[in-house]
Amino acid sequence: MSETITLGGRAFRASEPDDVTYDQYAWIQSAADKAGLGAELQKRVIPMVEAAVKDEKPASEQDAEDMATAIVMRCYHERAHLNVLAGNLVEVGTAWSYESAVKNRDFFGSLKGDDIATVQLLLTQLVLAFFWSGLDSMTTSPRFLSPREISSVEGMGSQMESGSDLDSDSGNSEK
Repeated sequence: MSETITLGGRAFRASEPDDVTYDQYAWIQSAADKAGLGAELQKRVIPMVEAAVKDEKPASEQDAEDMATAIVMRCYHERAHLNVLAGNLVEVGTAWSYESAVKNRDFFGSLKGDDIATVQLLLTQLVLAFFWSGLDSMTTSPRFLSPREISSVEGMGSQMESGSDLDSDSGNSEK
């Protein structure tokens, strides 16, 4: 269970990876895409990690801090910071939903005073966690397929075009 984070008098927690719903995952990926975080992963993070692994240029604490600052600023420039937060933070005692994320996004945008520093730190932690999970999944997961690529997979295209139940061949469809 993640720690409780108090913002504006309300208690939040970061979503645990095993608790993220598909809708929440899509929200987070959309926010990350809008912010251009995939490009930042390719441009900054992967080269830094590869160089460190090869011992060509170990990343210094300053390199990591500069990278984190640049990535967070990219979120700000693209106005994706509130969506990143709303996709990852859930009010304690509730489940993530699109509706709650919209309300939380607006709430996070209205925070003032000391809460701003807390939100900035949270954003940095969430974005860096996104990159570390991205690096990990690059080596353990298959590449994401677009809908067009999925439809070209043998047998899938005709099922998608006809609107048939993809589980019907396995006997899992309800009739």
